[in-house]
Amino acid sequence: MAKVEILTGTERQRRWSTEQKLSILREAFSADGNVSDVARRHDVLPQQLYAWRRKLLPPELKPSETVSFVPVSLVGGSESFKSRLQEERRSVSMERR
Repeated sequence: MAKVEILTGTERQRRWSTEQKLSILREAFSADGNVSDVARRHDVLPQQLYAWRRKLLPPELKPSETVSFVPVSLVGGSESFKSRLQEERRSVSMERR
């Protein structure tokens, strides 16, 4: 049978200490952890765990806000690729007619 917690009175939100949050986060984001399972076990939403992680993660470990791209260069066979691409375009245009 599942445990049911009834919140009464003016305060209906549970309060989690920083230590409790960190413990739950360690469990959820460990190598063999599963965020959904851990959230369900502690009766919180998975989104709450991600919010705690954003809030408690040190600034130097936070993901960067900027997007970067890795340069790519094709080596060898690029001409044959271009010709195959042109052939495919021609065959598609012929099929549409």
